[in-house]
Formats: sequence, C-alpha cells, structure tokens
Amino acid sequence: MYPFRSRLVKLLGESRQSHLFFHLRIRHLTIDFLSSEANDKVSTIQSSVSSTIEILKHCPNIEQLDILYDASFSSFDSHLFSSSVTHLGRYVQYNNTCHIKRLDLVGYNPIQRCPCCAGKVWDAYLSPLLKSLRHLQVLVLQYVLPSSQVFEALAHNTQLDKIVFYKSIISLPVRREKQSNYIRSRRTTISQVPDALWKRVKSIEIYEDIDECASWHTHRYLLELAGHVGYGLESFVLHFGTKEENERRLGCLETEQKTCHHFNFSQTSPLLKLKTKCGESLRRISLVNVPEVLL
Repeated sequence: MYPFRSRLVKLLGESRQSHLFFHLRIRHLTIDFLSSEANDKVSTIQSSVSSTIEILKHCPNIEQLDILYDASFSSFDSHLFSSSVTHLGRYVQYNNTCHIKRLDLVGYNPIQRCPCCAGKVWDAYLSPLLKSLRHLQVLVLQYVLPSSQVFEALAHNTQLDKIVFYKSIISLPVRREKQSNYIRSRRTTISQVPDALWKRVKSIEIYEDIDECASWHTHRYLLELAGHVGYGLESFVLHFGTKEENERRLGCLETEQKTCHHFNFSQTSPLLKLKTKCGESLRRISLVNVPEVLL
C-alpha cells in the first residue's frame, strides 16, 4: 500500500457503505511496513497493520497478498513488531471473508541486498500471519530467501502446493564454525524448505535472468531439487528469460503455458533424475533457454 494509505482506507470504506463497486474490485494487496505517513517507527508499524486490517475488512475479494522484504525492518522494536503482526494474523484467521490464495514475498532493492539478508532477524515474526492463510495455494519468492521459520509456518497451510522462484534459489554464504576451521556444507534455498512441504508440492516454477544462464549453478540446484521433491510432482518449469519476460510470466501464473512432453535427457542430466523419480505423475515439463549440457 502506498503512503497516505489512510485516504485509501476511507475511500474503500465509503464505497462499501454506499454499495458501490470500487472495494469489490480490489484483488491484490501489498504490505510495506514502512509505507506510512507516520513519522516514528512505532506509529508506522501500528498504522500499517491497522490499515491493512481495514482494507481486508472492506475488500472481500482480495486473492493475492504481497509482503515487501526490507532489511531495514530489522531495526523495528521486536516486541511491537511481533504483537502487531500476531494481531493481524488473528484477524485473518477468524475472518471468513479472507480468501488469499497467492502469497508473494518480494525483496526490496535486490541490487544492494542479497536475498538471504532481506528478511534477516525480523521475518520470523511473520509466522502467525502466514499460518492464518488457510486458503493459500501458491507461494512466489522474488529476490528473497525467507528464514526457516517462515517456511515452517507456510508448511502448516495444507492447500499450498505450488512454489515459484524468481531469482530466489541461491547458496547461503559459507561461514566457519567458531573456534574451528571446519566449514559447513553450503545450504541453499532448497534445503531451507521443510520436507513436509516439498512432498506436498505439485508444481514448481523457476525463473532466472537469461544473462545469468551460464553462472547460475543449475546442475547442482537441480540435483538437490530432485532429491527433495515428492513423488507427486505434476509440473516443472525452468525458464531463462529477460527481466520483462519473467515479470510478465509472474503476472499470469494461472495461464497455461506450452507443455513439453517428450525430452530425451542424457544419463547425466539432473532433469532425468527428476523425471525418473516422479514418473507418470510429472505430466508437464517446460524448459526455455536451458543450456544443452543439462539436457
């Protein structure tokens, strides 16, 4: 929601009271905990949460929720942030008019912040809200790697069966153990997702920029993915495209894209491992600009 959101809340409230149509046409809501006219951080959080509740109250047809990930949120008072988001989660949980089906976690200013830093410290406080999204079906990650607490919370949503990654499959920085030269094996986005969620996912879509086609660790990531996904995976998409192409696809995920049924993968291809594991359940594979070495 943009700054001066109080004016928007008032407009939507008047539309509802007057039986107009404006509030009924709202399908997409974005939460930015800093987009407020309040001057201090305490008032900013409270204003953001209260206005979000008002908009959800006025607009019963919201189906997509975006939450902006900004590393600066880590400076918020943790108790206030936690209690405010918990209050929002309770409203969503007990309000039968909330039918949010798609959740986008969107990294802010990805050029200056790596995906794993955007939610550091603070995003675990989102857990009560995420658990309340009981109608959630699609999770989209854009330039962001959420914490393990976020994934654990999302795993509670039994209808969630589709995950979309846009520039969000990465390797976490290597850190040496304290008082030791031992370096832990590198964790990735894939290993952050709980096995219980992976086994339930029926559709996976991965979008990466075409100019990073050669540098992205495709072979390693696909091998790891094949080891984690469940046997019931039905659709797999891997597209390397321009920024404009990828963003256009993210905007129309429900549109059926061209399906490719026949691939003769080599014996060393990680995609063969994925196809073999899932067998006949994997009915759709879509590959665009994928390097031949992976086929």
